[in-house]
Amino acid sequence: MSFDLESCEASESSGCSIDDKLPSKNCLIRGKEGVYAVGRKISQGRYGAVYEVLRRSDGKPFACKLEICEAYSHGLDQDYSVMNKVAKKDARNLVRMIDRGKIEDHFKFIIMPLLGENLMNLSNYIVLDMCTEILRGTNRYASLAAHYGEEQSPKDDLESWFYMMIELISGHLPWTYLHRDQTKETAAMKEHCKNGEGFHAMMKYCPKVEFRRIQTYLNGLTYQSSVDYTFITEMVQLAMRNNAVKMNEKFDWQE
Repeated sequence: MSFDLESCEASESSGCSIDDKLPSKNCLIRGKEGVYAVGRKISQGRYGAVYEVLRRSDGKPFACKLEICEAYSHGLDQDYSVMNKVAKKDARNLVRMIDRGKIEDHFKFIIMPLLGENLMNLSNYIVLDMCTEILRGTNRYASLAAHYGEEQSPKDDLESWFYMMIELISGHLPWTYLHRDQTKETAAMKEHCKNGEGFHAMMKYCPKVEFRRIQTYLNGLTYQSSVDYTFITEMVQLAMRNNAVKMNEKFDWQE
């Protein structure tokens, strides 16, 4: 392991910050499979950062995602778990893990392929709002059961998924512009959009026939229901065929 620990150890006595735990440029970190020279910082979050690194053995560039050891977040462990499963299958369009390691008392890291530019930088336009809001834990995508404080089940996951699908296709939901504190108004609008004119307005830019069948199916589910995922998959595939969407079409960032 080649890592400049001295400066961080000195600062720990006076309250070492996250920045103090991060590697400096040109220092070396050793993984299970190789040694990497740290380059530019690509991004930094609350619990870690992403760097461009060069593998010493061949000079090939990679991305290094690291997480501070004492961080309350365990996102990197989840990444490792998913990448492990991906490695066992020939999964395309998913990032593979190249190497991993840990600098004791400082950070753990995963080495992965260095991907291209951010999609926003490539196209200068993305349909959805470019904000820090995430897709889960918000009123916008919450199921009606969540609004009413009821215990949730797989049907609620699908309801949230359905809202996200509609927004990804249309660019917005009927209640997108309501404030996050307007929970009652959001729930009322979701009820209105389950059927009739509200549903047709929400489906303006979506595959109406197939999505109507999905919505009708979701409306009939209960807490105890076993979900027919095959039916939903078939409806999505049918919508793609009827709208000339190719299953193997490249994503924007692959072109």
